[in-house]
This record gives sequence, C-alpha cells and structure tokens, in this order.
Amino acid sequence: MKADLLPSWNYIKSFLFLFAVFSCFTLKADAQYQPQKKQTAVSSVAGQQQILEKGKTGERYFGDLMVSYTVDSTGTNVLCSLYLVTQFVYMRNLNATSPDCDFDVELGLGKSAGRLHLNLINTDPHSVSTLYGNFTYTVSSNNTSYLFKGDLTGWFLSNTIK
Repeated sequence: MKADLLPSWNYIKSFLFLFAVFSCFTLKADAQYQPQKKQTAVSSVAGQQQILEKGKTGERYFGDLMVSYTVDSTGTNVLCSLYLVTQFVYMRNLNATSPDCDFDVELGLGKSAGRLHLNLINTDPHSVSTLYGNFTYTVSSNNTSYLFKGDLTGWFLSNTIK
C-alpha cells in the first residue's frame, strides 16, 4: 500500500516545486515590468493633485470632509462641492466677481466651517492661480476637530483675464 502512495507523493512534490519556481519567476517579471507614466507638469502628493489643469476636477480629503473642485476651461471659474461623511452638503461657483464663500455644514458627527477663496493671478504666464481654504473639519472616529489653512490646488491661468 505504501508503495502505491510513493509515486503520487513524488508527483505532488514535483508539482509544488515547479509551481513555486514558476510563481517566483512570474512575480519577479511583474515586479520588473513597470510601464512608463506619461510625464506632465501636474504634480501630486498621495494622489492629490497640487497643480490642476484647466478644465479638470480634483479633490482633497480632510477627515470627514471632502472638497471637490472643478476649474473651468478658462481657469476663471471654480465649482466647489463639499461632502461630509460621503454625503453632498454644499456647492458654490467661485469667480472673479464672487471669489469667496463662507460655509458652515454639519451631517451626523461630521462638521466643517470656514471659507474658500479664489485667488486669480494673471501677472505673467508663469503665475499660479489658487483655491485657498481656511476651515475647521472633524474626524468623527476620534471625536476631534482640526484646522486647515492653505492652498487646496493651483493652476496656470495664462492671459485669459482682460
């Protein structure tokens, strides 16, 4: 009876050995293959774009708050949307005549209050216009509020404002 099992055990060991060797080569080949990414002037940190192209949308996450922004194709209008705990709570369009919005939103344990400001700069083609934020936001998982003060994103406006 034991003699009948020996050949099958040898086949199993051979199969496992070949499987392990094949897996190692496959994983090594996959690790070495990294397709080249298209190089652009858009930089990002942790997947959040710092410089946004005109006509594009971006978003930033702050605890329970997500700030979504869309810069139109001219770079002079920014549609801002706020989400608390993944639910839509606020939307405003910022432009040269209405560059500020104050907000105070709350949903469940999530809260955020403050101001967004559109800073359009058109002094030269290398100037960066920005969406600036000064607001508090909550992290309901640890029942804490934090302050954010700084630029959410920026884009090159060029000479589109007259």
